[in-house]
Amino acid sequence: MPHDTLLRLRLDDEQVMPGLARRAVDEVIDHPDPEWRECVLLVVTELVTNAIVHTASPSSLRVRRRSNTVRIEVTDNERAAPFVRAPRSDEAGGRGMLLVSALADEWGVERTNEGKVVWAELTER
Repeated sequence: MPHDTLLRLRLDDEQVMPGLARRAVDEVIDHPDPEWRECVLLVVTELVTNAIVHTASPSSLRVRRRSNTVRIEVTDNERAAPFVRAPRSDEAGGRGMLLVSALADEWGVERTNEGKVVWAELTER
């Protein structure tokens, strides 16, 4: 069964994009459980922030739904894949993919001709 696209968003303005992406996804995710919804929004925020911080190219966000699973995809033109690492306790950042790994049921990276797609899936509880 194919995914239905709920949202496509070009991630241009680095300063406002994580918050704008979060608000846009919040408007299209129809789910009564506030905890699950917050997990989806946190994964969106972390994937978008990761793309902004670690890539020089414009990125895009796509959110899709298939049955009871939401798939979040962030596409960019960089080849380097994100990875989960254990940040030092005195580091302000470096926890994005650790959070994504903890919250998402699955996540991964798909290579494209132009770069990559970092995706995460969360299934409704």
